[in-house]
Amino acid sequence: GHPVAWCRPNQSQGTTVTDASGTGNPAVATGATWTGAAAKFTGTTGQQIATSGPVLTTTAPYSVSAWVNLAAAPTATETVVSQDGKNAPGFALQYNNTDHGWAFAQSATDTAGAATTRAHTSTTPTAGTWYHLVGTYDSTSGAMKLYVNNGTPVTATDAAPFGASGAAMIGRDKAGDLLNGSVADVQFYDRVLSASEVTT
Repeated sequence: GHPVAWCRPNQSQGTTVTDASGTGNPAVATGATWTGAAAKFTGTTGQQIATSGPVLTTTAPYSVSAWVNLAAAPTATETVVSQDGKNAPGFALQYNNTDHGWAFAQSATDTAGAATTRAHTSTTPTAGTWYHLVGTYDSTSGAMKLYVNNGTPVTATDAAPFGASGAAMIGRDKAGDLLNGSVADVQFYDRVLSASEVTT
C-alpha cells in the first residue's frame, strides 16, 4: 500500500530528488531552490521537478497528495503537481483561478486548451499558509475527490479521462500553469486512498 513515488525535497543543494518510496522514480529539479524541507518555485518559465517517465496510469485508480504554501495571493491558475500528456496534463492538483479555490482537475483530451473536469473548492487560499491537498480518482465509478486539510472531500465525476504517458511534474503543468510557492512531501499512489488514509 506504499506510494509508487514519494518526492521529499528535504535537501540543501543539487538537482536530483530521491524517490523516498524505494520504487525507483527519482526526479530532476530545474529552477527550484531548497528551503530545508520543501522546494521553492517563483513562477518562472522552465521550473519543474520532473520524473523520467510516467508515475501513474491516469485511466486507472490513483491518488496524489502534496503540501503547498503559496508565496502570494494567486491571480492565475497555479499547478502544484501534474502528469504530462503530449499537449495537456492528464491531471493537475492546483489552485484554479476559474474556481478561485483548490482543484483536482483531469483533462478530457490530450489537446491544448482541453476541457477539464474539476473537483474544487471555492475559497481562495491564504498566502503564506501550508495546505495539505489530496486528489483521488476511482476509474470504476469515475469518482474524483479533493481533500483539503483532511476535511470532507469535494467531488466530481469523470468517466473517460485520457491516458497521460509523460513525466510527473511538480511546480507546473503542460498547460503552462506555474507555481509561485513552496511544495513538500509529494506522494503518488496507484490506488484510491480512503478518507482515513488521507487523514493519516
